[in-house]
Amino acid sequence: MEVEELIERSNRQEVSRLKGAIVRYLRKWPWMLLSVFVCMVFAFVYLKFIPKQYNVEAKVLIKQNSQWENPGDLLFGGRFSNRYNNISDKAAIFKSFPLVKNTLEALDFDVVYKEDNGFQQREVYGTSPIIFEYDRGTEEKLPTWIEFEIQLLNENEFHIKTEKPYAAKVLNQKAGFGELIKLGSFSFVIRKSESFAQHASFDRGYFVHLVNTNNSAYSYRSKLQFGEVQSFSSILTMSMKTELPQKTIDFMNTLIEKYIDQDLADKNEVAKNTVEFIDGQLAIISDSLDVKEKNLEEFKSSEQMTDVSIEGKLLIEKYSQVESEKAKYEVMQQYYNYLSASLEERADSSLKNLILPSAFGIEDQVVNELVRSLIDLYLTEAKLIQDGNTKNPVFNQIRNRKKEVMKALDESIDNLSSANKIILNNLRSRADEIDANVRKLPITERKLVNLNRLLKLNENIYLFLMEKRSSAAITMSSNTPDCKVIEPAMLNPISPIAPKRRGAFMAAFLLGLFLPLSGFILVDFLNDTIKDKDSVISATQVPVMGLIPKSHYHDVRFVVSEKPKSGVAESFRIIRTNLSFFQKNKYPFVIMLTSTVAKEGKTFCAINLASVLAASGKQTILLGLDMRKPQLHNYLGIENDKGVSHYLSGNADMDEIIRTTTQKNLYLINAGSIPPNPAELLIDEKRKEFFNDLKQRFDYIIIDTPPVGLVTDALILKEESDLNLYVVRQGYSKTEYLDRINDLYVSEKMPNMSILINEVDKGRSYNYGYYEEKPSRSGLLSRWFQRS
Repeated sequence: MEVEELIERSNRQEVSRLKGAIVRYLRKWPWMLLSVFVCMVFAFVYLKFIPKQYNVEAKVLIKQNSQWENPGDLLFGGRFSNRYNNISDKAAIFKSFPLVKNTLEALDFDVVYKEDNGFQQREVYGTSPIIFEYDRGTEEKLPTWIEFEIQLLNENEFHIKTEKPYAAKVLNQKAGFGELIKLGSFSFVIRKSESFAQHASFDRGYFVHLVNTNNSAYSYRSKLQFGEVQSFSSILTMSMKTELPQKTIDFMNTLIEKYIDQDLADKNEVAKNTVEFIDGQLAIISDSLDVKEKNLEEFKSSEQMTDVSIEGKLLIEKYSQVESEKAKYEVMQQYYNYLSASLEERADSSLKNLILPSAFGIEDQVVNELVRSLIDLYLTEAKLIQDGNTKNPVFNQIRNRKKEVMKALDESIDNLSSANKIILNNLRSRADEIDANVRKLPITERKLVNLNRLLKLNENIYLFLMEKRSSAAITMSSNTPDCKVIEPAMLNPISPIAPKRRGAFMAAFLLGLFLPLSGFILVDFLNDTIKDKDSVISATQVPVMGLIPKSHYHDVRFVVSEKPKSGVAESFRIIRTNLSFFQKNKYPFVIMLTSTVAKEGKTFCAINLASVLAASGKQTILLGLDMRKPQLHNYLGIENDKGVSHYLSGNADMDEIIRTTTQKNLYLINAGSIPPNPAELLIDEKRKEFFNDLKQRFDYIIIDTPPVGLVTDALILKEESDLNLYVVRQGYSKTEYLDRINDLYVSEKMPNMSILINEVDKGRSYNYGYYEEKPSRSGLLSRWFQRS
């Protein structure tokens, strides 16, 4: 049962402590209001001058060849089209350094224009009234730290200067639009832009910077972001956050154009290599064909033969069929050897210039797909290497895929080459059989048959190569990019994404509350003094007799009698009422007041408690029993010629030490001279005689003792008291004092104890002094902060 009561009491104390803290902080509302106001002002200034951020977004479709129409595919079954597409790879290409740099160079973004609006410099794009032109092909490059400051003078002239020297020279002159200006060996021209009449300001300054394109490329690459690619989706979303939306829109649209141009160039490269290879073979075959035709004509002329016999024609036809088929497979074998050598070499140049198998009549779908994939993987890998993105996870994926493709292609080539050799051996056997029959013909006819056979063979090879060249040429002319613009670059959303006006003011409001509140909490945490009644109740088991509010009557000692309508006077009258619960009509009644240390208000409370008891018509005497450091006489402005120390030492009788006061029914006994042995005087039998005499004369005896935390006098005098009031002072007394107070109470070293809390803030004093006469009203701001 006791445990449950302790738990319940602890919970009540926690609730009380929390409630007290909330009340304390709410009373600081003027500071919070001021803090919120200041933060709101800062938010307004921040929103006024911080550049707005926009989001520019574009969407492109990375097409799969099976989903779009390509004339080359329609004619040749997609044999020359690259079907390998990967969204992540394409995103990496979009961010590649060469592509971004080419885009910036195409837009002349190496010249940056800024405008001085009186507070700061801000970049302008498309609205600059001037154009800075210089020869970008010259080897003379101006340092990027050079800044040209331009002030428009009129519609024809301007003043230009540089703060820092270049080539030991500083530019500071007046010039005209279109006039050649030199700075060292660097020359340039400033012209009017098309928007000069609309945007030119003669009050503002303009600044021109030349930026390093390489550095700008790295900056743009870092800002370019790509949305998450959804499964089975070929839509690539790219976005950039920017302060200059139109500049970023132009950049992203041009970037997409450059990507499309580059993509077409890469696609055409394969077909171009094929055409060039076939052209070389055609040149060789063409020469051979001319020779064979000439040899045939010369033989016919010399032998007077116009044609061969029917048997010879049949043999020529058979021979031509076999040799034509044999030539086809020999070309295929040459390609297998060429491809195997390229794979073994593993050189970038070999992979870059690979020719598709379909150019040699190889229709194997697996080999064609593997070669296409290998070419595309090489191009993507090369771009990433050139861009310095070798640590990109995509780069490792591409390199691993390339190894897998090369391994699979090598195995396929070995299998196809073995099968091709078997076919060639078979064709050679058939050719040998036909050749044996040709040898049976007359020698002249036999020679003529051989010449016709060779001519026919070269014609067939020539026609085969011409067919493949036409296929490659048509594919090259019919290639389309695998990227289609779905949505060109545009603002999404149209409004700025940052700073958010509502969010900024909300953050300022919360910050305005947080800063003072956190300060109050920190001060509370570091403040180890008593904060309010709740902190006393939660830390001790001692009952609280009453609260004495903080007073502005600092020069008034008898506040009860001299300021009867004050909150202090009212609080002492309430304490007088509360005494009845302890006193229970017992007279005489002895009340001792003590404290832990000096300056907690013990003497002030003793004087005014005695005053309020005397005001009730009861004979009351106030005893100054602090014989170590007497202060009561100083407090009341009287002499300390005789007092308790004189009586206890036998140097004065009772009538000599009792003094009257200006208040009816209130008497006083000073501490007297400081004795060498105050504790010994208090434990003497003379003390009991002293108190017995006083009890015969007075209804209330109020004892002002030394602090119990410093000396033991109060513990000795507790034997004479009926009620012990322990005074603590809010904002001064340490919270650790409460532990000692509680120990005295629990151990019964000081029984019949109650706590008197002095100097409580008026807002926490239960409205004592409801009818108090207030001092003259001060300003509104002063009254606000007085309340806090």
